[in-house]
Amino acid sequence: MKLNKILIIGGTHGNEKTGVDVVRHLKNCTVKNIDTLIANPRAVSNNCRFMETDLNRSFNLQKKQSYEEKRTVFISKKMKKYDFIIEFHNTNSMTNCVIITNKRPTILQSKIIKYFGFKHVIVMPPKNSLSSQNPSKTVSFEISTKNGVSSVLLLKKILSIKNEINNYDFRNFTIYKYSGTKIYKNILQKVSLKIEDFTDFYPIKKKNSKILGLKPDMNIPFLIGGTSYGKDFGFCVAKVIK
Repeated sequence: MKLNKILIIGGTHGNEKTGVDVVRHLKNCTVKNIDTLIANPRAVSNNCRFMETDLNRSFNLQKKQSYEEKRTVFISKKMKKYDFIIEFHNTNSMTNCVIITNKRPTILQSKIIKYFGFKHVIVMPPKNSLSSQNPSKTVSFEISTKNGVSSVLLLKKILSIKNEINNYDFRNFTIYKYSGTKIYKNILQKVSLKIEDFTDFYPIKKKNSKILGLKPDMNIPFLIGGTSYGKDFGFCVAKVIK
């Protein structure tokens, strides 16, 4: 399985530092056929999530009005030139995870996920995201700001990826499906629950699932306390599909 031209993307959200650090470190290295991109340079310069509209929700729109919406044209064209794209995000939750859009990961995606040491993969609706432009050739890594992998370690992995990738088994991680269910702190308060009662990727207790009105198989919380979803955000809920 050949992995030739790779694109590393950071700064889709300008205040998420891990990807930006990785891209900046890579610029000081001479690596054949591994290129980099700061997706939203204005937001990175201003240390904010976005300037006008969320870049990760600005793709595939017919009318492109904001800076981010217009920026998607350049990004989409650039992504088509590569065999694989790795995009970095940050999450305030305690656990690192991988976001895949539309469907289960391909064998190549799975090998890369295993190579970087991730244990949790979430299949999510695309919602005009960057990864939805090339869904079978892209992985979006959510790196925890509280318990995450350092940019230095990620850089080392990237630099040796072509030589090592085929040595990795593409199994032994858990795949989840997210269908849009979010639980907010005000909902938890109404039923006398706290966000501390839940842990990323640990099944919700049956009694708490029942209190929250969740389906029996929809009981896996993730991205707990992710502030990018708003101050009142509690967590997303998914179900295991593998």
